[in-house]
Amino acid sequence: MIKLDVELYPKRIGNRNQWLLPVQGIMRLVQENNYAECYKRLEKTLEVVEVLEKARESAGLSF
Repeated sequence: MIKLDVELYPKRIGNRNQWLLPVQGIMRLVQENNYAECYKRLEKTLEVVEVLEKARESAGLSF
């Protein structure tokens, strides 16, 4: 079983638990060998992160 160490999340993202549910869902798919759905979710996650990164840059925020 894969266990997620929540402490690995960077503190800079605010509520670090905001990524917990999506990551757990992807981990469940991997454990179930449902790689097609896993790749779909990973792609969607990448799209969301790209939007968030562009918004951060647009706002002039840096870490």
